[in-house]
Amino acid sequence: MGLVEHPHTRRTFVGAALAVPTAAWLVACDSSDDSGGDRPGAHGSSPSASSVASWDDVRAQFELDPDVHHLSAYILAPHSRPVRDAIETHRRGLDSDPHGYLLATQDRIRAVARSAADYLGTKAGVVALTDSTTMGLGLLIGGMHLEAGDEILMTEHEHFVASEAARYAAERAGAGVRKIELYPPQAPEQATTDGILAAIRAAIGPQTRLVLMTWVHSATGVRLPLREIADVVASANAGRADDDRALLLVDGAHGFGGGPAAVGELGCDGLVSGCHKWLLGPRGTGVAWARPELWERVTPVIPTLDDRVLVPWIEGEASTASPGVVFSPGGYHSFEHRWALEQAFDLHARIGAGRIAQRIEDLGDQLRDGLASAPNVQMHVPAEERLHSGVVTFTVKGIDNFAVIDRLFDEHSVSATVTPYATSYARVGACWLNTEDEIDAAIRGVRAL
Repeated sequence: MGLVEHPHTRRTFVGAALAVPTAAWLVACDSSDDSGGDRPGAHGSSPSASSVASWDDVRAQFELDPDVHHLSAYILAPHSRPVRDAIETHRRGLDSDPHGYLLATQDRIRAVARSAADYLGTKAGVVALTDSTTMGLGLLIGGMHLEAGDEILMTEHEHFVASEAARYAAERAGAGVRKIELYPPQAPEQATTDGILAAIRAAIGPQTRLVLMTWVHSATGVRLPLREIADVVASANAGRADDDRALLLVDGAHGFGGGPAAVGELGCDGLVSGCHKWLLGPRGTGVAWARPELWERVTPVIPTLDDRVLVPWIEGEASTASPGVVFSPGGYHSFEHRWALEQAFDLHARIGAGRIAQRIEDLGDQLRDGLASAPNVQMHVPAEERLHSGVVTFTVKGIDNFAVIDRLFDEHSVSATVTPYATSYARVGACWLNTEDEIDAAIRGVRAL
């Protein structure tokens, strides 16, 4: 089946191909969803298959092994039915006519960017599409305009990737990195809002240009009070020149997808996250959002291939593309996964961000209460409920953490993890696809140890 004819104007010849759909595209997407749109993956699904009225309906969207209790699904997400269907639709299109199907790339990417922006409560022009939290941190920190003597302020609780991205950027610029403790790493149960804010307030200095914080610490499950932290940073910036302001950048890997994420309410200047953790989106996808003030302080690291930048380059004109376009890395990647991100945001919207947040809170409370009553178990959870997340850390007296998770799986089919940090804990996570029965199974398994 041949391609749909298109005029070979300068605007359409880019790579022979950035704007016109093909017959293969039309065949692959010959059905539309019930909203009248042309979103791939919605066709062929019965109403019962796509229902999210109950949590059983939501769980039915995933093809998880029923013989395993998945308390680690937040590490690398399973794909929901809408995401699987969309990926398969795109895979068929690319396998049938790779070049022709790629002609629809720009429209598809624009739809994905709009979906991400809607979830973040912002405009698509300030949202870049990435492959992961790691890529997002590399782009924003690695491209940051730093000078000798400038300082990156971060914490001892950051993930290896954030720590290394800051170190690389500081070494290139001759800047410094300073790490502070917000609570004792050996005792996250001692974390308090007042203590966290006091530590940050005391640490921001006149040379601090970037404040790097993680929304939910994967080492401990502590959720930071971002809004109050943003207020502390804003207070420190009072009277500073624009170029001297400290910007607040958030690693949102374990916060993004766990409930509402309106960036205007969070108060930060930038947020990066993968979409394959708590959002349960396509594996190998992510977002990077920033206010214009932060984008202005960053130079792109990886060129984009978007026609809104490529066509002006070909024509010798200056691009007026938005930061979200310019900072979305180009090159060939797993297109079918990135395009299917729209369906992940759509499923999240249909369930409801508030409903998802409440589900994680309820299951997390069930998990914390059950483990706290288990003999020989020490919980490492703050007393303040507002610092809780779906990640729950604990240790079992007399048993190595790795032995704990090995025995949980071997003896009770409970999938758990060990936190990869100098001070490590056994870790389980209550995600919105989990069931009460799975939580009970984890509690019984730990008690049996």
